Amino acid sequence: MRRDGYPLALALLTLVFFAPALRPGMVLLPTSFLAGFAPFQSRADDPSKHSQSTWDPLRWDALAQYYPWRAYAHRELRKGIIPLWNSYQFSGFPFVANLQSAVFYPPNLLFWLMDPGTAFGWSAALHAFLAGLGAFALLKQLGTRDQAAFIGGVACAFNGFSIAWMQLPTLMNSAAWMPWIFLAGLRACARPSGWTTIQLAIALALQLLAGHLQIAQLTWLALGVVVLFECVRARNARGLTALTCACLFALALASIQLLPTFELARLGHRTGGPTAEGYAAMIARAMKPAYFVQPANPWPQQEPINAELTGYVGLLILLVAIGVLASRHSLCAAAPWLTLAALGALVACGSPVCAPLYWFVPGIAQGGGFARATCILSVALAVLAGLGAEGVLAKLGKQHGRAWPLVPLVIAIEMCGFAWSVNWRGKPMEYVQNPSLKLIRKTVGNERVLFMNDKAWPFSPHPQGTIPPNGAMVLGLRDVQGYDSLQTAAYKQLMFESENGQQPAAVTNGNLLLVENVDSPVLDRLNVRFVVSYKALDSARLRLREQAHGLWLYDRAVTTPPDSDVGAPAQSVNRTLGKVSASSDSLAVTELAYFPGWRGWFGRTERAEIGRVETALLGVRSPGGMLQLVFAPGSFAFGAFVSLLAIALLVGSVTARRVGRSS
Repeated sequence: MRRDGYPLALALLTLVFFAPALRPGMVLLPTSFLAGFAPFQSRADDPSKHSQSTWDPLRWDALAQYYPWRAYAHRELRKGIIPLWNSYQFSGFPFVANLQSAVFYPPNLLFWLMDPGTAFGWSAALHAFLAGLGAFALLKQLGTRDQAAFIGGVACAFNGFSIAWMQLPTLMNSAAWMPWIFLAGLRACARPSGWTTIQLAIALALQLLAGHLQIAQLTWLALGVVVLFECVRARNARGLTALTCACLFALALASIQLLPTFELARLGHRTGGPTAEGYAAMIARAMKPAYFVQPANPWPQQEPINAELTGYVGLLILLVAIGVLASRHSLCAAAPWLTLAALGALVACGSPVCAPLYWFVPGIAQGGGFARATCILSVALAVLAGLGAEGVLAKLGKQHGRAWPLVPLVIAIEMCGFAWSVNWRGKPMEYVQNPSLKLIRKTVGNERVLFMNDKAWPFSPHPQGTIPPNGAMVLGLRDVQGYDSLQTAAYKQLMFESENGQQPAAVTNGNLLLVENVDSPVLDRLNVRFVVSYKALDSARLRLREQAHGLWLYDRAVTTPPDSDVGAPAQSVNRTLGKVSASSDSLAVTELAYFPGWRGWFGRTERAEIGRVETALLGVRSPGGMLQLVFAPGSFAFGAFVSLLAIALLVGSVTARRVGRSS
């Protein structure tokens, strides 16, 4: 096969695999889950069956979080606006600061240029190919021939971790850069220079911008192991120096995203330190060793979080990886990857190795489960499979290795066959305008609304509800609820007060805020004028406006409104305008959630004094009159400055290198 034949074969394999989700009108999203909610049941052939249909609360995140985020960014970026603020969840919430919005991640241009639903399939295909190509290039750097490198590429592109998380793009996208980071790290150790350090920094920055900090943390720890092995082998510490410089430069490149995120995380409801209870809970969600070699779906009904427990690495991949024992040279080259595979498996399975990570590495206690360390194991085994194949080929020689080309083909069939069995192939998009949604949008308009949903939010069966949290973003409706791991502790406390001291989060998901007390005075201060329910409600505050399509739409009487009608977007999602009552000794209350970064003016010149009032709301000292508010956080401005400075340095370095080579 010609030199570029194997990368082309990998690209073709990826396109064929993802073809069902790339067809016009199809999306790589679990759209069937929508039919369990009242507004979408009018489109279902048999709505009653969806109340008992299979329900996966983790896969639901694709529609509850990622699709609304991508659709919102698509809508605003195409207007030429960077959406720093989001008026449609939590009574207002920072948008860019949410790391998983991934607004500045270059491959997310697919979402900004294409229909957001369609782009999910293309993004998954692109990152599966990137992961495979990165493993191929890494194995070539380690000295393997194309056939062996192709085996590693297939293993990296279609392993259980990548396939299970493909509908939740930030995890898959972040993990796809892992082999490229290892490749750049090895090059920086082998030939320390400004250019190889910059290459490593770019790969690290792209992973940070991809949007999942936990995967980035695991990658950086794994990279440290690889670099340490290289430094010991080379008997010098130049690789550690290059790694340190690359990490600092990567942080500078990604500052436009990281600084707003760190500011938001500091105010988040998950800022508490590690606890014994938290550690026990993470250990309980760890992987089981059998799942690494179990190709069929290993999840019984009582374990509904499927993606967290998908660890299949490939039986043939494991067999080929044993080939590293074929020669002493292969075994020496495999030492770092054997170490990473062992560490990845031990962490993923919740062994005692997890304890120092949980207690001493910042951010691990606030992240997801240890099972996600499977990404390290998967990449390490892909490399070991390539090295093992190289060892076997070296032993066989040309005469006995003529049948070997069939081995990559068989492995490709096995890995893709497994992936096909768990891949949720393309489905028609159901998040469309229907009579229910048209009725809601026409009635509610730009007013604040409360959508009622089943607060139990069970693992099974499908929960009842109307527009689930974050769904209002897609429709352009201003909801008081929301779903985000970075929601502020202050706003969650406000909802706690709204629920009369009852937990406002869903029973099964602490990041999901669901409100039931329609009589709460807190909802008055948030200026909630409408309530949409999937069942009849009994409250003196409510007047039935319309009942249709399985929905009850109520007008809600507001008895103690805020001191201002400031809240709805005006001219831009980052700007709002409205009248404010006069206040002297205290701050006038608005219906906006407070967050650092708001700037206000009365008229054109009089600066407004802004602060937090009533637990989590934005207040302003007002002489009375028209107030203009603009959300322009200093963390974003400074982060943008640092990133642009780093990009200028990068461009200057590349230009100087080209000029030097040409002269």
